[in-house]
Amino acid sequence: MLPRIVFILLFSLLYSFCNPPVLNHSEDGRSKSFLPTQFVKCVMSGYCLSGPGPNYAESVYTLYRLANVDSMIPSNSGEITSCSSSPSLPSGLILGSDCSISGAPVSLQTNTSYSINASVSGKPGSTVIQIQVVSLGGNALGLIRTNQSLCYNLTTSISCGDATFPRQDGDFRYYLARGYEDKGDGTILDTTTGLLWGKCTLGSSGVGCATGNVLYTYTNAVSSCQAIGMRLPSVYELYTIMDQGVGATPFIDGTFFPGTNTSTPYWTSTDDVATSGNKMTISFQTSSADTSATGANTRYVRCVRGDSISPSFSYVDYGNGTVKDKFTRLIWQTCSYGQSYPGCSPASPVGRTWQQALNECNSLGLAGRSWRLPNKNELLSLTNYGKTGVVFDSSFFPNSSNVYWSSTTNASANGNAFIVNSNTGITNMYSKAGAYSTRCVSGP
Repeated sequence: MLPRIVFILLFSLLYSFCNPPVLNHSEDGRSKSFLPTQFVKCVMSGYCLSGPGPNYAESVYTLYRLANVDSMIPSNSGEITSCSSSPSLPSGLILGSDCSISGAPVSLQTNTSYSINASVSGKPGSTVIQIQVVSLGGNALGLIRTNQSLCYNLTTSISCGDATFPRQDGDFRYYLARGYEDKGDGTILDTTTGLLWGKCTLGSSGVGCATGNVLYTYTNAVSSCQAIGMRLPSVYELYTIMDQGVGATPFIDGTFFPGTNTSTPYWTSTDDVATSGNKMTISFQTSSADTSATGANTRYVRCVRGDSISPSFSYVDYGNGTVKDKFTRLIWQTCSYGQSYPGCSPASPVGRTWQQALNECNSLGLAGRSWRLPNKNELLSLTNYGKTGVVFDSSFFPNSSNVYWSSTTNASANGNAFIVNSNTGITNMYSKAGAYSTRCVSGP
């Protein structure tokens, strides 16, 4: 500001006195035109009056392709009245006039620096942030559709929007759509998660992957996938190709993944931390996750290639009985139905039938929000298979019960809906007449 201007004036005068001008060049400090030229440049550029740039929480951001960003808002105390980026932000991201960054990037990119230039309280300033965009991978689980498009009562499909069975999975179609591309070399690219899958179950081949029916021990499964430049998928990754929209087993898109076996589950690389030596497995017959000992036990295998990315499990407690998942941007009920906030007591929530659970969430007015029963993928996005004991984060969801309803019906057995066991991470389908726990969700 003013002291800087005075310094420039004094320095230029002293320099000119000690070095008499021999040139009339605006960039030569010995020239008589140097001082007025630099003074004008200083004022016109705003350099002499510059202030701090936008104050973001982080300087380096890892964003996920197709996922909406969360909380990229400057915390400057002064008013931001204009904003620009050099170079332009990745396609899909929106830079607001207040320098907030929103939207969802649509393409992958390596770490790139961006100068965010703004006027803060009338003074120009800039901040450099770095952004890289990576594939969703298994982190997509809470963001992709289950693919269930029908709605159900206790026995059969019904029209969606039914007030008696409200706001269930089939009522909502706003999540990321599934997309597959057959690469013609025995692999299938999931264009949403970025993962490259084996088209056939490992060991099968031919038209419709109908030739061969090979079961593998866990050790042989790992080495066999590695031998073809692939790996075993995590439980989160294998769940992303589970399809709840098909009306008959196997629960997977048969056009892109023909010949998927239903008699025996598929291995994943995910440990069952509750039982040493066990790995999580997934059945495309029941659309469920279970656990299996390694060693001599054999299971089917579908190999995958791509970065191994799992859910981040990052939450914000709003202190009003609600918790935000920072990645999916879903707002969750802190306590189960029948518990009191804070503390979520009693320890054992009140059990409800599936229909009751749908209606309890629909009528909930907590924090002035609209609520519903979560679908299967949303509920699974809370499930941390790396935790011992309760797989929901007890710091944010205390006294979580044993079994929680999802709003997703088994399309091949309409009297059943899917549940998630918060003690084990095991999923299954239970009769809708049973009484189990309810945790409601709002958003996105």
